[in-house]
Amino acid sequence: MSKNISNSAIIGIGHPLFDLIVSNVDEKFLQRYQLESDNVILANDDDDDDIHHTLTDDLLKYFENIQYVPGGSVQNTIRVAQWFFDQPKICTIFGCIGNDDFGRQMKEKIENIDNVQSIYCIDNEKPTGKCICLINIDSGGHHHRSLITFWDACHKFRMEILQQNLSILNDAKIIYTSGFFLVSNPECVQLLAELCQKSIDIKFAFNLSGSYVVKNYSQRLLKIFPYIDLLFGNITETFSFARTLDWIQNENNDKIDDIVEKMVHLESTKTNRIVIITQGPGEIIVGTTRNSIQRFSVPSIPFDEINDTNGSGDAFVGGFLAYYLIGRSINDCIDAGIYAAQQVIRCCGCTLPKVNKLRLLSK
Repeated sequence: MSKNISNSAIIGIGHPLFDLIVSNVDEKFLQRYQLESDNVILANDDDDDDIHHTLTDDLLKYFENIQYVPGGSVQNTIRVAQWFFDQPKICTIFGCIGNDDFGRQMKEKIENIDNVQSIYCIDNEKPTGKCICLINIDSGGHHHRSLITFWDACHKFRMEILQQNLSILNDAKIIYTSGFFLVSNPECVQLLAELCQKSIDIKFAFNLSGSYVVKNYSQRLLKIFPYIDLLFGNITETFSFARTLDWIQNENNDKIDDIVEKMVHLESTKTNRIVIITQGPGEIIVGTTRNSIQRFSVPSIPFDEINDTNGSGDAFVGGFLAYYLIGRSINDCIDAGIYAAQQVIRCCGCTLPKVNKLRLLSK
């Protein structure tokens, strides 16, 4: 049981995408758009001659079995966190969408199905960002995915939206953003970090997001690092961070505990930073300023139950934040995160089952 919680207790600020998932796409269709199975690419939004710009129209024209799911790393996490509560609008997402049907559909799904409050700024020039997932099945029955992302309106987020909603932000308990958003909106992330620093009641949660963020935007990351209360990342990003700061020269698993310990104690304005590092199906490593390094094993699940690993990391963070919000132990937060991740990987895209065995019910 959980006590009644105020609206917008967990706020995420990121890049909302609308995921379009299409099954049974043949190789000929992939070749037409110079796409490959089991590959991920980023479309060139600024090139009108980019061959991928007609992809969405052709999907709508030739396929009827399109699944539409709200996506984007931070938005996935916020949706999953809300999934743990029977009380609506505990979680809120900020982002930018286009003035189009996809944006309207996503907002409707976020609010009416996921019960998340959305505060989107609208861009009238760029369309809503999309991630298109094309699934093809080979002769052996194995599923392969080709992913292509169109950022479009995502990168048009405006600082004024945060400034207009400072009362909501100041009442939050957790504010969560990511390295992806830091790349496109460093001033917004700095504002959020400083806002959290001014209040002992608001935790600033941050996700490293990708090795290229750590490597190419290290100065931006180090600038906001002192404000971070909760840091999430995976093992690859962690090693990249350590190399960037010259803590190590090469990846060495024997050094990971030392790296996490250094991340915990790296310049901080806070008294109890928590660093959570995932390793896929491997152990989760947690470091805090008050305890030594802890390791948590991840229960295995049958291989044939794994449908799609995309979004599992986002889901883990969502489960962790939901339980952290109500003051549960690190062990319970980790368990909730693992449960969420293992539910999502059984689905296609970051879709959420109706049943949540760890749901937190209001008194």
